[in-house]
Amino acid sequence: MRRIGLAVVLTIGLFAMLLVEAQLGRIYGVGVVHQGGVSVQSIEGLRAGLRKLGFEEGKQFVLDVRDIKGDLTSVEAAAQSLETKKVDVILSLATSVTLAVKRATKSVPIVFYGSAPVVLEKS
Repeated sequence: MRRIGLAVVLTIGLFAMLLVEAQLGRIYGVGVVHQGGVSVQSIEGLRAGLRKLGFEEGKQFVLDVRDIKGDLTSVEAAAQSLETKKVDVILSLATSVTLAVKRATKSVPIVFYGSAPVVLEKS
């Protein structure tokens, strides 16, 4: 649970930096791809942390959450769909999900929490 807490805090910090511009009226699209189960708690933690920082969902950011329900074969389609919608950033939860998101996207920055190191350099 400590890892999830740390991940939520780090993710909130990254989103806070991204959302500083949202004070000027822009609404940022944040795509989220996760496997379901306990990762739902991380998303709720993200929402709560951003609220605590003064960011309101729908005013400064919109979360577009894709729960793949444990089906890793659907990650790439979910990520491509988010890229087509032109989200500003994708948050991926779990190493396997992050690697699939990386394969599927070309231009959207990825913020991730995983249990193993992931190299996200685009070639």
